[in-house]
Amino acid sequence: MRYFPKIKSFPKIYFIKSKFREQKQLLKDLNYFFINKTPFNLIKDFLKNHFINKKIKIQIDDFFEKSIFSDVDWFLGKTPLLIKYFEKNINSKNKIKDILEIGSYEGRSAIFFLNYFTNSKISCVDTWQGSDEHNKTLMNKIEENFNYNLEKYSNRLIKHKNTSDKFFGNNRKSFDLIYIDGSHHSNQVLKDAENSKKNLNKNGYLLFDDYNFRYAGYKQNENVLTAVNKFIDMNSNSFKKIYIYTQVLLKKIQ
Repeated sequence: MRYFPKIKSFPKIYFIKSKFREQKQLLKDLNYFFINKTPFNLIKDFLKNHFINKKIKIQIDDFFEKSIFSDVDWFLGKTPLLIKYFEKNINSKNKIKDILEIGSYEGRSAIFFLNYFTNSKISCVDTWQGSDEHNKTLMNKIEENFNYNLEKYSNRLIKHKNTSDKFFGNNRKSFDLIYIDGSHHSNQVLKDAENSKKNLNKNGYLLFDDYNFRYAGYKQNENVLTAVNKFIDMNSNSFKKIYIYTQVLLKKIQ
């Protein structure tokens, strides 16, 4: 059999191909936003932050020493804008004491939050049963990895194996940062956002993941984008927009 070297063997060609792939994805995102009637100011922010995010270099690999992950990293590539914001707002960073995470999976994001916000504790809410897009994922292994990865943070972690609806129904705490990365269906995202609003301290932060995520099993207007756009529109007097990109960061101002 004749051997053909992989394109990664040619760094310059691979670099050009990866850049082309990035721009192709950006055009798909922009088309998706227009189809779903996303306000122009949000599209403009997304486009601006696309180029800013690529220029920011982060070095946080030591956060994940000895961690075990069986799935790809969907999270860390989205953190440069978050880090850039909080490094310019150190007082706000130091006030992040109580974090709520809706959707924890293998614990990668929880580890990041606990290491980056060094004064914090985190409550992690997940069913570890998966959702529509996890039909081929072994969720028992995902939960095992979460337990292993977060074991050394046990004094700063509360694990809630439950739905977000049931968690909020019983919750009496308030939080300084709430991260929403549970169900990606727009109805549930919006419900999680409204519940988070009630449980978020003034000057606290609401972070949505997967703003540009599309799941083929949902209709065009049933994805995260629809819920986030609606929440921003409904809460323009209560939240200040910090940035719009693949993640969306809002600050509660009243």
